[in-house]
Amino acid sequence: MYQLIYADEADKDLTAIYNYIACDSAKRASKFLGQIENCILQLRDFPDIGVESKYKELRALGIRVLPYEKYFIFYTVNDNVKTVSVIRVLRGSVNYRNLF
Repeated sequence: MYQLIYADEADKDLTAIYNYIACDSAKRASKFLGQIENCILQLRDFPDIGVESKYKELRALGIRVLPYEKYFIFYTVNDNVKTVSVIRVLRGSVNYRNLF
């Protein structure tokens, strides 16, 4: 089993997602955040579940992408120390190519 590490930016992204949805319904925001967290937790047992980015710049950085609904979870895997680093969680419509 791999250890999950969240970058500060990923924590900020998740908080922003929660706050956006909570404007309509805190209950729905909590439920959605729980669902996306469950998706992320799968990476502990299946770190290669995501795909390599279609952008060569991100592939060169070893960044993988795990989609969840309309969001992309960006992460890297370090097999030597058995860690998965969640870097960002962004809506698919965001021009993420230059954020890394």
